[in-house]
Amino acid sequence: MSSAQLYDTIGATYTVTRRTEPRIAARIWAALGDARTVLPAGLR
Repeated sequence: MSSAQLYDTIGATYTVTRRTEPRIAARIWAALGDARTVLPAGLR
Protein backbone atom coordinates (compact mmCIF):
# COMPACT_ATOMS: atom_id res chain seq x y z
CA MET A 1 0.00 0.00 0.00
CA SER A 2 1.40 3.39 -0.94
CA SER A 3 1.60 6.19 1.60
CA ALA A 4 -1.17 8.04 -0.27
CA GLN A 5 -3.45 5.00 -0.03
CA LEU A 6 -2.63 4.58 3.65
CA TYR A 7 -3.41 8.24 4.28
CA ASP A 8 -6.74 7.90 2.48
CA THR A 9 -7.59 4.78 4.47
CA ILE A 10 -6.73 6.33 7.82
CA GLY A 11 -8.49 9.59 6.96
CA ALA A 12 -11.69 8.04 5.58
CA THR A 13 -13.58 8.45 8.87
CA TYR A 14 -11.74 11.49 10.18
CA THR A 15 -14.68 13.91 9.93
CA VAL A 16 -16.95 11.38 11.67
CA THR A 17 -14.59 10.40 14.48
CA ARG A 18 -12.65 13.58 15.24
CA ARG A 19 -13.32 15.20 18.58
CA THR A 20 -12.08 18.20 20.49
CA GLU A 21 -9.45 17.34 23.09
CA PRO A 22 -10.87 19.07 26.18
CA ARG A 23 -7.50 19.72 27.85
CA ILE A 24 -6.05 21.38 24.76
CA ALA A 25 -9.23 23.37 24.09
CA ALA A 26 -9.28 24.64 27.68
CA ARG A 27 -5.71 25.90 27.41
CA ILE A 28 -6.42 27.64 24.11
CA TRP A 29 -9.57 29.34 25.45
CA ALA A 30 -7.69 30.40 28.59
CA ALA A 31 -4.87 31.87 26.50
CA LEU A 32 -7.34 33.78 24.32
CA GLY A 33 -8.93 35.44 27.33
CA ASP A 34 -11.47 37.99 26.14
CA ALA A 35 -9.94 38.37 22.68
CA ARG A 36 -12.48 39.08 19.97
CA THR A 37 -10.12 38.62 17.02
CA VAL A 38 -7.41 36.05 16.43
CA LEU A 39 -4.73 36.49 13.79
CA PRO A 40 -3.16 33.27 12.50
CA ALA A 41 0.32 34.81 12.31
CA GLY A 42 2.06 31.46 11.74
CA LEU A 43 0.28 30.80 8.46
CA ARG A 44 1.48 31.99 5.08
